Amino acid sequence: MLNFKGWTNDDVKTAEDLHEGRKEIQAQIISAGKAAGLAKHSNLARVYNPKGMKNGDFVKLIKQTFVVDDVVVLAPKDQGNPSSSFYTFLWNENQITLAGAVKGRGSRQTEEQEISWLLVLSAYYNGYGDLTDDELFDKLKEPGVYSKITNSKEKFLNESDAQGLVYWLSTNDDWFQSHRKQAKKFTKKVTSAPQRLAV
Repeated sequence: MLNFKGWTNDDVKTAEDLHEGRKEIQAQIISAGKAAGLAKHSNLARVYNPKGMKNGDFVKLIKQTFVVDDVVVLAPKDQGNPSSSFYTFLWNENQITLAGAVKGRGSRQTEEQEISWLLVLSAYYNGYGDLTDDELFDKLKEPGVYSKITNSKEKFLNESDAQGLVYWLSTNDDWFQSHRKQAKKFTKKVTSAPQRLAV
């Protein structure tokens, strides 16, 4: 969730268009896969798969629903896959993750992934996007970067939180590089930095 305060009308419209696009993709897939048990997920980039639909069947559903020939399947933790637990499917300029239930430590890791993405995004909004990885790690620990971010309990990050996230990113380079690519793309589309970034 992004706070739109301080954004231009064009930036807000771009973000809203991205949101609506994801919402429509999710709705179409759920409608097509209702008989197989596919359901709405709180994350618009995911579809809930409680009955365990197979990847091959999900690929067929995407091809039939969106009339496409090619669907790329990314395994958990693959480069470009935002999930370390579930498969993600890419076609044209769209992507969706087929998600089952996440419990225990997995839920915590999911939040680490989401908050670490916001931490990198905040650094890019602070003008640190061209730095090397090591230089960026140092910047991620600056108050001007982490103090704008809140976790799922709506609590602002502190120095200890930031250091923990930097350590997590330093041991999960695929995620770090993926965050960098996404942040670069996002800040080009939404040029004004929000005053707050929240999961």
